[in-house]
Amino acid sequence: MSNKEIQGRVQLAAFVESRLLPAVRAMEVLERQECRRLSWTSPFFSCNLTESLGWLIEGVFCGYFPHRDVEVVWTKTQASVVRFLNPNRLHSAILAMPVLEQLVQMLRQDGAFPIARQMPPGSERSLEQAIFGQAVLLGNRFSGDRLARRCVSALNFLDDRRWAAAINDVPDPNTVADILVSAHPPTQLSIATLIAGFVRVVEHMAASEEFFSHVKVRYKAERGDFVALQSRVGALQSWLLNFEHSPFAIRFEQLLQLFDLVVQQETTRKIPWMGFSRVSNNLQTHVNGLRHDWGVDHPSHTYALS
Repeated sequence: MSNKEIQGRVQLAAFVESRLLPAVRAMEVLERQECRRLSWTSPFFSCNLTESLGWLIEGVFCGYFPHRDVEVVWTKTQASVVRFLNPNRLHSAILAMPVLEQLVQMLRQDGAFPIARQMPPGSERSLEQAIFGQAVLLGNRFSGDRLARRCVSALNFLDDRRWAAAINDVPDPNTVADILVSAHPPTQLSIATLIAGFVRVVEHMAASEEFFSHVKVRYKAERGDFVALQSRVGALQSWLLNFEHSPFAIRFEQLLQLFDLVVQQETTRKIPWMGFSRVSNNLQTHVNGLRHDWGVDHPSHTYALS
């Protein structure tokens, strides 16, 4: 076995343990009787599992994951995945059409992992293999961040009544700070946990912006198809923060304004000599810039399944 084959197996094993199996286990936990009170989070975990399979498909496509070993993984996990994902009811905005079609094929048919879609050998494939692991790592960090995950779940899937009740206050800055540094943040939905989660979401947006800015320079230097990379790999996470969806965008803006007030309280208390308007304007400008970059680097796809 060559060093490249060994590396591919190690990469696949790390992805399965850090992303795919946790996504399956989360769905199993939600099936339990005691978790019905958290039913509003179920769509998030369904989308998260779908995204995880998208990473697997794209990893095979660019050669980052060895397809023969992926076949073994799929054989072992297919029954669980099919139990949780209905091919006729997938959240289709998550995946680009070729990946979506392959996932539907996987869910509807028994047998091996389909490997028809693979990038031909060459400079483009080598270039994507070199950066794909970094993209996977960023995706895993976002998915594994409990505070960010809870915030995104609420932004996307919490009903209007509970959302209005949750944001009907301005949290204490110290409470938000304590939640952010806690090894075991509270699971109860509150404005403090939402704002703490919002901070984490913005951090993940900033990390994504830095990654794609770096990759864009590299692709330009090596004449790679950066737009194709955005439309496939970037799109895998577009469902998390879909600013083109008006209800989501409104809720995100509401959290931004509440976070603005939290910062105002802390600024007034600790550095009263600094004009808050300057801090607020910088915050708004920074987050709005990240919103724009996220939309560009993570284009959303909406398709009807047949």
